[in-house]
Amino acid sequence: MIDLAKKKQCKLILAVNKVDVMPTHVSFNRIKYWVRMRIHELGVTLAAENIHLISSKNEYGIKKLASKGKL
Repeated sequence: MIDLAKKKQCKLILAVNKVDVMPTHVSFNRIKYWVRMRIHELGVTLAAENIHLISSKNEYGIKKLASKGKL
């Protein structure tokens, strides 16, 4: 998938699970920034709006992610 994204042959939407267990002092913007930097290290540019912070346990962000997948 990373190889396809590098070649811009697919649109990458990333779901980051387990945000319900992150320390409360860590902002979601900081998490998104950290994820973007790790993805960038792999040679992929990913817009912040394509990173979705979710929690399967309490369903945080699931509806927004599902609506994004209907493109």
